[in-house]
Amino acid sequence: MFAEVDPNQLFVKLDELKFSLDGTESVSELLPQDYKRYDGNWVMSSVTFCLAKWIDQRNNLEEAVQFMSENGLSFYGILSIYRDQTDQKRDLVLLGNESVIKGFFDLNHPNVSLINVTFKCEFSHALFKMSDVNLTRKYCQPVLIN
Repeated sequence: MFAEVDPNQLFVKLDELKFSLDGTESVSELLPQDYKRYDGNWVMSSVTFCLAKWIDQRNNLEEAVQFMSENGLSFYGILSIYRDQTDQKRDLVLLGNESVIKGFFDLNHPNVSLINVTFKCEFSHALFKMSDVNLTRKYCQPVLIN
């Protein structure tokens, strides 16, 4: 016999586990966990913590660029969803060469805004704040690929 499961308790536990990552895990552990490959050499991953804090607190972009190199990627997007107090929020970081990144400055959506951008010889990145948490990878992928 199966034990009866309270659906509300199950949801609470799954939701708790979903947001249990805090960005202190190594990049090599995090990025492959929810990794989708599109058009051969570009990828998007999803994480459940604030990317702006993640970038500020550690040298994660260098590790992400190494991840790109090891996997033969020319473009990489990381989409996050996280909680700030009780509200859910999203941000997006795009990594690639300067010309690729400049092509994404205007994502043509009123709820996506550029926070900062860094151009470097070996890689560039742009960080976007997304005020609409419904802009999932299913929305972003076709916009970014075209």
